[in-house]
Amino acid sequence: MSGPRLLINKFFFLIIYFLLGYYGLKGLIINYYENEVIELDVNNADFTNQKKYSTINFKDVKLGRLVAYEFTDNNKVDLVYSLIPESIPEESIPLTQALIKIENVDSDCLDGDCEEKYISKFEGICYSVLDEMDTTYINEIKEYGISISKNAVLINISEKSREWYWNLLMCLGLLFGFIILKSFFIKANSITDWLNKVSHQDELKNRT
Repeated sequence: MSGPRLLINKFFFLIIYFLLGYYGLKGLIINYYENEVIELDVNNADFTNQKKYSTINFKDVKLGRLVAYEFTDNNKVDLVYSLIPESIPEESIPLTQALIKIENVDSDCLDGDCEEKYISKFEGICYSVLDEMDTTYINEIKEYGISISKNAVLINISEKSREWYWNLLMCLGLLFGFIILKSFFIKANSITDWLNKVSHQDELKNRT
């Protein structure tokens, strides 16, 4: 293997290992927080008072408007609805404090039966609404009479966490990533000398 090719491979695996480690660490955090189900009043839903990735259960609520959707592969769609108190008409609510997201459902249900087919309970992993929608979009949909708090709680009922042992295994990617990263921090007299050392040019020449 040539020196430049070896250097490219180092960068490639460095990125792969750190990505694996990142998603493994995120998965472990979700595993930790999801064990406790928190019952939340939709009238007092405020993400600043919640722990990200915790499991939230809303009671005495109903679906409001479809506030966002995004088409994915194979004729599937992700949907976000507002959540409102069961006993209050949506038009009398000045500001939406909670939303619910379902992912990767058949886009045919947009004709009107998404709710019946895919939403059986109002419980899911907690996120900030700003994780799913940027501020610009939130401001734009106000023109359609949909006002969403920037501190609104969004629950994803489709997201299922990986088992903890898979997440732990993925975290090993961080270890391998740091080993590769360490190989870049070597003493050199110049950039050319550093490139030669990082790509093991001398070692490769001796082998040939």
